[in-house]
Amino acid sequence: MMPTYEYHCVACNQDFEAYHGMNESAPYCPACGGSVKQRLSAPAIHGYKARGREAAMQSLKDENPGTCGCSRPRGCHSH
Repeated sequence: MMPTYEYHCVACNQDFEAYHGMNESAPYCPACGGSVKQRLSAPAIHGYKARGREAAMQSLKDENPGTCGCSRPRGCHSH
């Protein structure tokens, strides 16, 4: 599986995704052939680990409704 990269064309302002190996150079814009800049994007999380993390986060929300997440009582306003 190849990583997905997000790019922005400097010439025509087109945003697009490209799939290629980590050591390959950036592609040219598919719309105009211009030079592109890689955009910063969050990594995708898929599969078993993502489901486990999601379940863990939901269980924390269910245990502590109304808290800020710092394990302090409901009146925490120090953040």
